[in-house]
Amino acid sequence: MPGKVKPITVNKQNGAVSGRKAMPLADHFLQNSRNQAIMIAAHAGYRRAEIAAYLSLTHATISRIIQIEKEKTALFEKLKNKGLFWSYDKLVTLNDVGDKIFIEHLFKYADFDDIVEAFKLYGSRKLYKEWVSELKNDLRFKKLNLFLARVFFGMDVEADYFQGGASDREKKLRLLAS
Repeated sequence: MPGKVKPITVNKQNGAVSGRKAMPLADHFLQNSRNQAIMIAAHAGYRRAEIAAYLSLTHATISRIIQIEKEKTALFEKLKNKGLFWSYDKLVTLNDVGDKIFIEHLFKYADFDDIVEAFKLYGSRKLYKEWVSELKNDLRFKKLNLFLARVFFGMDVEADYFQGGASDREKKLRLLAS
């Protein structure tokens, strides 16, 4: 039964090994998104095979998810060290910020190579969805949106394509003004 494993923990300060009763595997998936729960369960001592059996996935799939999540975290740390998240606490993590805000900041402020790396990690569907919902109608980023649409999303559009709908920011400002 994968949910009743008692992982062994190692104290990083003194190297002591001790067993402790961990949260059942199922509880990790109730409190977190699937990929976050996989990462947390793996750090809590559950083996990849146990996680895979619980989710009815292959061991290779779990390994790939863990690898991608580590790469996402590495990209986040790289951008955080470049100063893209200057207004956040220095100890903030990707889980604290969330994918939505991370992707928005990535589009707005990251380098071309970082955006390419994000496409490898998140996939074009997820990035397109976030771009449409968060950035596309923001007229402050008209040139950036034109660039993203043409280069990354393969759209044959002109600048007037972005004249359409009002952004959430614009709607909020109109409400405040009235």
